[in-house]
Amino acid sequence: MDKCDYIQEAERQLSDERFYKKLDTDPTPQFNKEITTNLKNMCEQGHIDEDTFKYLKPEKSKPGRFYLLPKIHKVNNPGRPIVSANDHPTEKISEFIDFHLRPHVENLPSYIQDTTHYLKKMESLNPLPPETILVSLDVTSLYTNIPHDDGIEACREVWNSRNTLHPPTECLIQLLTLVLKCNNFVFNGEHFLQVNGTAMGTKMAPSYANIFMGKLEQRILNASLHQPLSWFRFIDDIDMKWDNTEQELNLFIHHANNAHPSIKFTYEISDSKITFLDTTTQLRDGNILTDLNRTAIAKIELRV
Repeated sequence: MDKCDYIQEAERQLSDERFYKKLDTDPTPQFNKEITTNLKNMCEQGHIDEDTFKYLKPEKSKPGRFYLLPKIHKVNNPGRPIVSANDHPTEKISEFIDFHLRPHVENLPSYIQDTTHYLKKMESLNPLPPETILVSLDVTSLYTNIPHDDGIEACREVWNSRNTLHPPTECLIQLLTLVLKCNNFVFNGEHFLQVNGTAMGTKMAPSYANIFMGKLEQRILNASLHQPLSWFRFIDDIDMKWDNTEQELNLFIHHANNAHPSIKFTYEISDSKITFLDTTTQLRDGNILTDLNRTAIAKIELRV
């Protein structure tokens, strides 16, 4: 990608004050100190042991690095924003949060691990009613549109459901909050802070987004008069089989798009073929036939 175009696209995104704040100085030393103090207190209170404290304590920290992955399948190739968290003060505590979130992600009814898991789910649905509509939904910019309070509350709910509350839920919430609110990075020699949502690039981001979406989708489904035949989700991509009318489907999608102020869905529908997780799903005589899109192997390998 041309360097000038790349920088222009990055600056366009970083100028959006809903998500990013430009800084005059590097706050990394301050964040490093704040995280270390919190970890030390947790260790002294017996919530984490000495070895865990030493592992999680940030050392030789530096700001995150902002970069873009151009979306070559979209008009004008907008960039997908990534913040590399290698050696960032929150790198290790983000890994710790992910460790304590991941089991709850795998217990979500909609959970899809990867393409192979999806294919097995599809096999279990055969045969489908002949009038089934195939639907693919996508959450618009999920990571940056998760409000901190909503994401934290969703995590608190699943952590409070644990059989053993160790570490205590509030300690995990404290670390999660630090990951979300200490997300500083540098781009083209300038310092920024992400003030809303979470960044792709920090370890806990996929699990965090999954937990948030798990709570939201249950609210959507529970409040809907008509239920989909199936609902499977891979982070922000949703595969749905709908066996009611198309008019009722439009009402359902309208309902989903009004369930949360910052979460919106785009969608595609078909009565014969649709693509989800780079797998082409065809409906023929009530049976689902699935073929892997061989042109997207690299994309699938990256996701898995």
